Amino acid sequence: MARLKVLNVAEKPSVASSIAEILSKGRPNKIKSCSKYNPVFTFDYKIKNDIWYMYVTSVTGHLTDQKFDDRYKNWHNTDPQELFDAEITVYVEKDKKNIENNLKKYSKECNMLILWLDCDREGEHICFEVINACRITNRKLIIHRAQFSAVTEKDIIHAINNLKEPNKNLAYSVDVRREIDLRMGSIFTRFMTIRYIELVKHETSIISYGPCQFPTLGFVVNRYLDIKNFKNEYYWSIKMKYVYNNDEINPMDDENNYDDHDDEQMDSDSDESDSYYTNNDDSNNYSDETDDYYDFTWSRIRLFDHLAVILIYEELLKNPLCKITNVYESETRKYKPYPLNTLQMTKLVSIYFKISSKECMMLAEKLYNKGYISYPRTETNYFPDSMNLHKIINELRKNDNFGWYANKLCEEHKYQKPRKGKMNDKAHPPIHPVKNMNKSLKVEEKEWKLYEFICKHFLAVCSNDAIGYNTKVTAKIQEEQFFCKGLKIKEKNYLEIYTYEKWNDKIIPSFQVDDEFYPTSLLIEEGITQPPKYLSESNLLTLMDKFSIGTDATMHEHIENIQKRNYVIKNSKSLFIPTNLGIALVQSYKKFKDIGIDLTDPSLRAKMEKDMSLVASELMS
Repeated sequence: MARLKVLNVAEKPSVASSIAEILSKGRPNKIKSCSKYNPVFTFDYKIKNDIWYMYVTSVTGHLTDQKFDDRYKNWHNTDPQELFDAEITVYVEKDKKNIENNLKKYSKECNMLILWLDCDREGEHICFEVINACRITNRKLIIHRAQFSAVTEKDIIHAINNLKEPNKNLAYSVDVRREIDLRMGSIFTRFMTIRYIELVKHETSIISYGPCQFPTLGFVVNRYLDIKNFKNEYYWSIKMKYVYNNDEINPMDDENNYDDHDDEQMDSDSDESDSYYTNNDDSNNYSDETDDYYDFTWSRIRLFDHLAVILIYEELLKNPLCKITNVYESETRKYKPYPLNTLQMTKLVSIYFKISSKECMMLAEKLYNKGYISYPRTETNYFPDSMNLHKIINELRKNDNFGWYANKLCEEHKYQKPRKGKMNDKAHPPIHPVKNMNKSLKVEEKEWKLYEFICKHFLAVCSNDAIGYNTKVTAKIQEEQFFCKGLKIKEKNYLEIYTYEKWNDKIIPSFQVDDEFYPTSLLIEEGITQPPKYLSESNLLTLMDKFSIGTDATMHEHIENIQKRNYVIKNSKSLFIPTNLGIALVQSYKKFKDIGIDLTDPSLRAKMEKDMSLVASELMS
């Protein structure tokens, strides 16, 4: 009996290569491929009592796309409304033809097709794109679905021994989403461009609309409007400062007549009514190298009633003796970060290095293609138990810059299991270093910064939490409460290597309950409320994630698009400011509220995601 020939198809070349390495025990053969970027590997694989001859190759994401029939191609000869029910054609993209030819060629030689696509909705849709391509040359293929959550030996072996069937409903839900995106994007882009391009031709060549693009723009414009419409309000607080000096006479000693001094202070205050005022810039008015100054925060924090604060303050001045009422001490932890996924990487890199999400992904792809880091597009933020993290730490011991810390984790038994996040795309593990790279290689500065960050993040993830002790001291002057907080770091642990985060000692005196003292100063502090800040890239990514706008692989593209269209600009502080065109578009689309829908509302996309889940569960059609 002839050996069974099996075509295995993964979603990306890197995954195909890993699967071939694992199943062949590191001995795959590379044969001719129709696509230079999608190699084909072959080897024998023993499963139960059979020997399968395996072909392993890949696609690169979606093989097909959708478009309207050619008769709708001319914008000026087509009423945009016709596109609501115009015929849609599914086609293989031009740059994917070689991949399709590869699938057709090798499926013709095989008896079975195993689909190793990502285990999510998009991956399930790509399964059927691959099936359709393979069936062009072989309609008798036996088809199986491999389900795995990480590209590790344990997961891959388990998947091939427990093959399933592909899920048509999951794939259909993606068909629905793609069709809605195409129709909405095309209709509103054509309508707005044809109608208004003459008014804005110096600002943009096309007025594009996208179901993800416009909610992204809406976040930026809404923040701008929040700032523009913000009304400042004055507020007042009472600020207490205490000088602690071990060398000075205890203020409560009879020889130190604080009451007399206090009377003089009150007389002085009454002569100049504003002398007890300060503002937010005056918090460091006192400076004496021999003294330590401690600020006590008013428990009311602040009041917007000026007169009420004055009355409370003047009552306190009559007898400002302060008494410690409670001292609470407790151990506290600063938790180490979760393993790194794409969203978190782009957010943190934009904060720490002012590198945009688009540039971050380009740099990450570069590092990945050179073999220094794992696949950088992943939603997963926990490492599977089957993954050997000690091997990665050992590799980093070779590093000139942070190898000392990797040594510490190994030699001093400081290693701790990473925290387990809740995200898992069932395709790729969190982003982590794969191979050591020293700075002496003279790579581009930003590329090195990103690599160093990924390595340090990984080492931090494998460390202990930082440990400290919190102290909260509560004090009373008459009936008004004040508090002071202190922190003593006991063990820095992950913070030794993860220098991007700060956690500093704040030492306060060893107060005891019933201690009494007179404040060194007691002042009214005046402040004014401030509007929110414009959105940073990290803020924007957080909002997009919250409302399911885009995916980890596309969020940076939507942000880039609204900049390319001149809907928003980035200022010198890397904050997003909408242009007049961007503001006008959002406000125009908000007018659709009159007919019951706001096309800039981010919850629309979230609702679509929920509906897709219902389609996938056969609860909606």
